Amino acid sequence: MSVADCWESVRMGNPEPDDDGHHPVRARLLAPDEWRLARDARQAALRDSPGAFLPWRPPESSWTEDRWRESWRTGLWAVAEAGTRTAGLARLSMDGVDAYVESVWTDPGFRRQGVASTLVRRLIEGKRPARRGAVYVWVIMPNAAAFSLYESLGFVPTKVTQPLDGQDRVEEQLRFSGDRSRW
Repeated sequence: MSVADCWESVRMGNPEPDDDGHHPVRARLLAPDEWRLARDARQAALRDSPGAFLPWRPPESSWTEDRWRESWRTGLWAVAEAGTRTAGLARLSMDGVDAYVESVWTDPGFRRQGVASTLVRRLIEGKRPARRGAVYVWVIMPNAAAFSLYESLGFVPTKVTQPLDGQDRVEEQLRFSGDRSRW
């Protein structure tokens, strides 16, 4: 399945705006031509939650248009949108046969509404079938909310941890079990 085959939106809730004019949140995979949307959402995530990501300056802050487009050769980006507002972003990077969920972020106005779980599900569904390897995620500890999110989606702890460079923090690896029964 190509990225183009995965563009159909996954709708959360009622597709019509509610009585207050709020739009439903829709999650979809992005195409390389939408690199600006990925860049802007990633920069918003880094401004909003710098402690939730790796503690040093991420390379995305200096990426050129060509580098952003290149990121689609090594993975997928998904965005959640409510009308014209970006509600969340996530990436699935490919490393050999395995894939890694990363850069998961939900705008503060949309937290606890299922945005992150929908983004992760969309990425796993969009994973290229030729890649039969495992799907992993690294969670910077302590982060009970992230751990709970991934466990609710079928990720299981691998008991593999690694220290963050020069930090007093570690991250723990979880692997997607393939169990989609809770989706």
